[in-house]
Amino acid sequence: MAEIVAKNKLLDLSNGWPHDRIYALIQRASGLFIWASTACKFIDAYDPEQQLSILLQTKDMSNAESALDRLYITALESAGEWTDTSFSTDFRAIMGAVLVAKNPLTVAALNELLTFNQPLIHAISKLGCVLYANPIIHILHPSFADFLSNRARCKYDMWFIDLASHNFCFTVHCLDHLDGFLRYNMCSLKLSQTVHVEGASLPEGVSYACIFWVEHVCIIKDATSIAEKLETFLFKHLLHWFEAMAILKRSRDTIGILRHLHDWHMTVWPNNFHLQDLINDACRFAQNFIRIIEHHPLQVYASALPFTPINTTLYHHFHKISQNPQIVMGADTSWSNLLLTFSNIEMCHHLSFSHDGKQVLSGTMNGTFYIHDTTTGVEICTLQGHNKLIPSVSFCPNGSHIVSGSHDQTIRVWDIMTGKEIYALTDGHTDSVNSVAYCPKGQKIVSASKDCTILVWNPISQTIILHLQGNHQFNYAAFSPDGT
Repeated sequence: MAEIVAKNKLLDLSNGWPHDRIYALIQRASGLFIWASTACKFIDAYDPEQQLSILLQTKDMSNAESALDRLYITALESAGEWTDTSFSTDFRAIMGAVLVAKNPLTVAALNELLTFNQPLIHAISKLGCVLYANPIIHILHPSFADFLSNRARCKYDMWFIDLASHNFCFTVHCLDHLDGFLRYNMCSLKLSQTVHVEGASLPEGVSYACIFWVEHVCIIKDATSIAEKLETFLFKHLLHWFEAMAILKRSRDTIGILRHLHDWHMTVWPNNFHLQDLINDACRFAQNFIRIIEHHPLQVYASALPFTPINTTLYHHFHKISQNPQIVMGADTSWSNLLLTFSNIEMCHHLSFSHDGKQVLSGTMNGTFYIHDTTTGVEICTLQGHNKLIPSVSFCPNGSHIVSGSHDQTIRVWDIMTGKEIYALTDGHTDSVNSVAYCPKGQKIVSASKDCTILVWNPISQTIILHLQGNHQFNYAAFSPDGT
């Protein structure tokens, strides 16, 4: 409250304001910090004395959730004239978009995406006690979203935000906005220029729609409701979208985005084979050519499209002999079975996939090993610590750590996020470590060595919990599926 007094010096609030009335607020909070935090924002939104009076007119509520709901209802009632149909319609449109947005939106971005007859900032200013923009649009409190999206809690249709319905509407807004903007060479670039040239940027609303339209589409459960618009958009703007994502320096994201769309399409709309073929082609197009496209947006048309297999739906639909280069001889007719090539790897001695298949480890002869992204082929990090050949590496089941064994007689555990060594197990084997593995639940590590021993380790205490002696060197060790 002292901060509110300090921020509103022109209102001549007295020292110690609001005096004894603070106890009435405490009672209404019902011990709920969210209530207190939200009440302060409500009071500070306009005239503090007036807002406080409105708040104190509400009844005490013994239940914490009821107290919070009463606060939100009070805030909404004071926000505007709800008998005005246009006001309540604008409220639901704005609030619905804010609630379903995948990333916080600025007023400029939302103004682009929503079709309003008046500047959006004017509508937002009327909702000052429940919505504010500086410049990102925020709601009164995250719990306010739960309140608005629960019909039983918010009580009135004029306040209720059906998230599925508003997501559908926002998806349509995104696709319509992109349809009106995307085109060949939308930033008037030249092939001699790179993507980083000055002026190669896109409006905020277009940027948001490019990055998140698939996320919004994939929430829709009834594919028939968006079918025609989605198919029209992809067959018209797929390559323009690749160009836009290159301008945004988000080319590598297109692979995961398209795979998400592919999985959704196969689940909710598996019988549209024509569109399915195009999405399949788009996934391979991204995976094959993204490292070319990201260097220049126009390489979508100048390099990637001409080298697309000629019997694919994507090539047939988008390639125009009069506009695009053509491979005269030796063109591929279909996509290769080879998905990725990892380059710049020294002589590789061991490979291992992560449990989710999204990363691959490669151990080398000189003691260095690499982690690559299996979607993009990009090297994520290089791990150095061993000084001899690494014959074995293994991912922890939860994906947080890696264990490696080396001919330098050591076992090392690494943090995947940082690529840093966490610790080394050096006091176990007296000769080359040939094999390492995590148990299925990750609480144990097993190692096999040329010194004729198999050791089971506790990775937390870094101690040996089982020592098995043999007569010959061990080249491989693994746990049973149940880890016993």
